[in-house]
Amino acid sequence: MHMDIRDLIAKRSALLYYLLRKSPVTRSDLVEVMEVSQPTITQWLKDLLAADLVREVGISTRSSNMGRPRILIELNPEAAWAGAFHITSRTAEVGLVNWIGQVVESATISWEAMEMSYSRALLEILVNKLAQWLKERNIPDSRMLGLGVATAGPVDNQQGEVITYNLEDGVRRRHSFPVRDILTALTPWPIRMDTNAWAIASGERWFGSKYENFMVIHAHEGVAAGTVLNGQLYRGSGLAGELFSVNVIIHNPASPLCGRKMQLSDIVRRKAVLARIPSEKGLRDLDQVVIAANQGDTEVLQVLMDCAEALVIVCSPLVNTLDLDAVVLSGPIFEVPAVVAYIRRYIQEQSFAGVMENRPPQVTPISFQRQAGLVGAASLVFNSVFQANTNQREYWAINL
Repeated sequence: MHMDIRDLIAKRSALLYYLLRKSPVTRSDLVEVMEVSQPTITQWLKDLLAADLVREVGISTRSSNMGRPRILIELNPEAAWAGAFHITSRTAEVGLVNWIGQVVESATISWEAMEMSYSRALLEILVNKLAQWLKERNIPDSRMLGLGVATAGPVDNQQGEVITYNLEDGVRRRHSFPVRDILTALTPWPIRMDTNAWAIASGERWFGSKYENFMVIHAHEGVAAGTVLNGQLYRGSGLAGELFSVNVIIHNPASPLCGRKMQLSDIVRRKAVLARIPSEKGLRDLDQVVIAANQGDTEVLQVLMDCAEALVIVCSPLVNTLDLDAVVLSGPIFEVPAVVAYIRRYIQEQSFAGVMENRPPQVTPISFQRQAGLVGAASLVFNSVFQANTNQREYWAINL
């Protein structure tokens, strides 16, 4: 009887994670890294080859004293898959992602009617699209590890609900939407959920950078942070990283916002950015704003530089408090090099580690750019499968 693919991945998670980050490698490499005998590695790889999780891809060009060719091993990209949903208040992305982090299919849905956001009708559209891709590619259910959902709102993981807050009669009220229950009824796959900032941070840790301590700032429909400390996502009591209501004051005299006390979201989120662009410019979405800024439109660029200053005000104390290795920037506005350069300059100048120990934090755009939400959602699935076996040593504690 063959072991279920999820169980086999969990059982050999340390080896498979090493292959994800270092492929292709030889059996001798794995013996050294995994600190087990050659026969043990041979047996492990025999099982993984039989399950089509790994494949042999050629001969190493490095010299060997063994007298026999050293065969290279890598993950088989099409051996395991995850569905990915990235849902905000006005758009939803659906994707099919292989387990080396490649988004092989994707689509975006947008709407005007607010009742479409976080609705059963929306989830049915996304599930049907994903099912269509699986059928077209002949991917069996046994190779689907699960469905990851990243949302713009906070997530109650115990209940599998997305939390929203609406102002009603002057009072902010908490509402929940049962995403996991609906998706469990619609699909046969395990469901994993998290906020989009947390998911994007997970995706960056899983498939992107090798930083042990970093913070992702995601700015689009809203603004939030996902923080990874000692290789692990920091969750706090469930609302860590929600930066919506943080107050800032812009000090740049050239800015129309100079001296005003404002919430960070009222400067950085999509609606706020578009609202400050002169209407005669005819810029209706962030893609157009980014193009105009990169083409040298000074008025548009000033709006984005206000975003950069506001984010520096919020991020710099966190960088020093947590002694972060990096700040990773996710969202369309960070496709403007001047915005990234401003944030990099001031965070590094205000970094205690940079000033005192000459190790300033890195400040860089997200590895996956516009696909970061889908890759992050998929990483929730892969992360859960790899950690399923609690007796397996922490997979990314390996010296990579």
